[in-house]
Amino acid sequence: IKGTPTSKSLKHTKHKIDKTDLELLKILSNNARAGYVDLSKELKLSPNGIKNRINTLVNSKIIKSFFINPNKFNLGYELYYIQLDLVNETKQQEKDLINFIKKHPRMNAYYRPLGQGIEIIVFVENSTELRNIILELRNKFANIIKIRDTMLYYAEDKGNYLPAGVFDNF
Repeated sequence: IKGTPTSKSLKHTKHKIDKTDLELLKILSNNARAGYVDLSKELKLSPNGIKNRINTLVNSKIIKSFFINPNKFNLGYELYYIQLDLVNETKQQEKDLINFIKKHPRMNAYYRPLGQGIEIIVFVENSTELRNIILELRNKFANIIKIRDTMLYYAEDKGNYLPAGVFDNF
């Protein structure tokens, strides 16, 4: 079939990275906003050399994307965790709940601690909005959830999507 990828075209070619590339990735994983000039001083390369290395890492799909992670607290939001216990849920009901969480505009993430239901991270403007979300959950999933707890967080951890230890084995 014309245009169908072959197994040959789907193979990933591994890009060889050197210590400088690793250092560059390490710096960018902690500060993706670092400019070419600052990076060039730290890595002792020209700004153009830094730019070429970043372009190579992007073209070889080692760097997959660029995105922002706004500080929601500075935008006026509060961070809450909602802990849910699941009771006599079917697989379909659980799937419906998870789809609801994924699509909800105020629910940022969820996770499932071992043997402990579901925890949801929500960002709201005030406690009234949190209460409305809790009521929405109760109305939609009353037969399978019990809200165990809600917790207000005062600070959001800085995410590092590529921890420093990743670079230790190269």
